[in-house]
Amino acid sequence: MSKKKLPHIILIVLDSARAKSFSCYGYHRKTTPNIDRIAEEGVLYKWCFAPANWTLPSHASLFTGLYPSEHGCHWGFPFLDNALITLPQVLQQAGYFTVGISCNSLISNATGFTRGFDRFYDLGVAYPFQHAEAPSGFSVREKLASIISEPSPARVRWLVNRLVARAYGLVASWKAFLTRRALRLALTTLAMGQERHIFLFLNLMQVHGPYEPPRETLGTFGGRRKPSFRHLAPLPSQYYAIRPMPAEAAEKLTALYDEELLYVDRRIGELHQYLEMSGLADETVLIITSDHGELLGEHGGLFWHMYGLFQEQLHIPLIIRWPSELGAYGVNDNLAQLHDLFATLVGLCGSPFPVPEGSVDLLNGKRGFALAEDVDAPLRVGDWAARDPKFDAAAFPFREPAKVTIRLKDTGRLEVAVLQPQDSISLTSLAKGAMEWKRS
Repeated sequence: MSKKKLPHIILIVLDSARAKSFSCYGYHRKTTPNIDRIAEEGVLYKWCFAPANWTLPSHASLFTGLYPSEHGCHWGFPFLDNALITLPQVLQQAGYFTVGISCNSLISNATGFTRGFDRFYDLGVAYPFQHAEAPSGFSVREKLASIISEPSPARVRWLVNRLVARAYGLVASWKAFLTRRALRLALTTLAMGQERHIFLFLNLMQVHGPYEPPRETLGTFGGRRKPSFRHLAPLPSQYYAIRPMPAEAAEKLTALYDEELLYVDRRIGELHQYLEMSGLADETVLIITSDHGELLGEHGGLFWHMYGLFQEQLHIPLIIRWPSELGAYGVNDNLAQLHDLFATLVGLCGSPFPVPEGSVDLLNGKRGFALAEDVDAPLRVGDWAARDPKFDAAAFPFREPAKVTIRLKDTGRLEVAVLQPQDSISLTSLAKGAMEWKRS
């Protein structure tokens, strides 16, 4: 597109939102009625996959067009390399006024994700202290004992942070507060849309655990605040790979998760309504996606997202409402990946910036396969074991780096190949997951 015709771009990442739970992807509950409507006006990419199973490496791929093994941003090096050119930088050079709004502290100035933004609202750093160290132990009693026996300023700061968060949680839904604040900032930014070309990035944490939906949607699908997320899932997430979550608990957690998704869908509906009423809708590329999905009791009771490479963790929503002049509508059955947005948006703005080979333009290309990586599993498992002496790392089935490829057969079925690891326990778990993908 010429610079004069550049569309506004709104890129919304719903942290931890899995495609499986969206009604527009066939879910039995009406969790996303507003997003469904946006999908009807644009393109729903049926088979979009995250390049990683957690926030940091997945966002780094989105911002650079690179796979996790290429950009090197992970648990052991939680920073976006300064040598890498980011999507906001490219769009800024193309003439966009770039604004970022993040409710996740991992996507912040501290981790290098603000490069290229003219303005960045770091809502995720909501605690009084940023530099804090979690004490060892699992239970509250064990953590307090650790602070008393080995006191340090960093651990005291951690305690103050937790007390502030708990006090606020007694009177309001903290995630819902951040979601509303992020959307207010987004609307303020879009009010400048008549004057300049805007790139607006949002990371919303509403669907991320702990699942404690606000009153507006609590109970819609049978969820109950008490017993809450912490009562239903009292163990650290990694324990559920060894000690499966009971089916009843998984069912209740799923209801809470769905109610969180319904709440953020309503806020997105308000944003969409603003675009229509302001006349900006057909001048805007509106993108709704996620950085990774979530396990909610599948595969024998697994829970969370930071271990394994299963379909529920990797299959993410991608819905794009394009300006009508592009003529893009309907359901796209081709493979796509989150970081294809890099090539797509670079191409859309007409930038000459060279696009990485692993990022495919959704408007002008076709992906042969998708690749997902878990490059930092040993580091995460080692850290968990160091923090919790009760955790048996040797028995943990997802302790090795993992890599899978996903191909779409002519029959419409997914074919998953496990490239790593060599470890027999992890390989069995991943292969089992691959077989379940084929049966779905």
